[in-house]
Amino acid sequence: MTDNKKTILSYSLFGSEKRFWGTIPFVLMANSLFYPKFVMRFHLDTSARDNSMFKLLDEISKTCSNVEIKVIDTPYTGTLPTIWRMMPLWDEDVSYLFCRDLDAVPSSFEKKVVEFFVKNKQFLIYSMRVYALHTTPLMAGLCGFNCNSLRLYRMRGANNSSRLYRMRGANNSSFLPSTFENYISRQRNFGWGCDQVLLKNVFCNRSYIGSLIMKRTLDVPIRTAPKKIPGYLPSVMTEHAFNSVNNTLNSVNKDMLSWCDEIVNKFGFEAHPATEIDRSYLIKALDIDCEMCKNLKIIFGKYPDLREFYGI
Repeated sequence: MTDNKKTILSYSLFGSEKRFWGTIPFVLMANSLFYPKFVMRFHLDTSARDNSMFKLLDEISKTCSNVEIKVIDTPYTGTLPTIWRMMPLWDEDVSYLFCRDLDAVPSSFEKKVVEFFVKNKQFLIYSMRVYALHTTPLMAGLCGFNCNSLRLYRMRGANNSSRLYRMRGANNSSFLPSTFENYISRQRNFGWGCDQVLLKNVFCNRSYIGSLIMKRTLDVPIRTAPKKIPGYLPSVMTEHAFNSVNNTLNSVNKDMLSWCDEIVNKFGFEAHPATEIDRSYLIKALDIDCEMCKNLKIIFGKYPDLREFYGI
């Protein structure tokens, strides 16, 4: 990064479903090796904080500076907490934000897309629509934001008196921080698509500002090309652009790169829940010579229940 601000890999963790806890150690190690300068921020509800597995996150956040925990102690309905991972978007100390799912691992493809996005600052947002059923413009678990530039758009709208630029209020043409709260307060029942709908309403609307942002959005369709979305006309990542960042993979530990790609290929695409990660990957990763792997190994050594839960 060219400034001293943080680049955040953002996650939401809520409820008691075991599958999201099951991938955390491997995701911690993989991200540390794929993106050593990025910070992983976990947004938790109180039930996740009270989970017996929480001590793994709590301890690693105290020994590794690239892990942060935010406990959100407010009531919620359904899957509303999936939106929490978008909270760093307007933080002044955040340069880039990447929202991710906890049950998915990084891949060589994702690494190249992220690096291309960061290097090409004309783009404000990117989204990897990696499956035929990904028919919404922005995938909440596979998107990224150039926060520095988006803040300029926000200021432009807030400071300009023209209706075309005005972004205040609770309508779909606004995207000030209050928009998230306004959108949430109008909803009573949230389905799994609540975060996708929010992104669509805020960043892909038909307002003047929305059209400007769309032109500076990088769409990354791969493998089985998703259907085109009427009225959605972003920039599309080309094969040439993709190949221009091949050398970024040289910085990633070769074993971890290979294991992550094996896991992704097994399930078919990056966003598929990696709920069945072979424990052998976790065991092998703990022996890699890096701070995260070493500290996790120490934590596992302290807690028999963690070893039992993760099968090591």
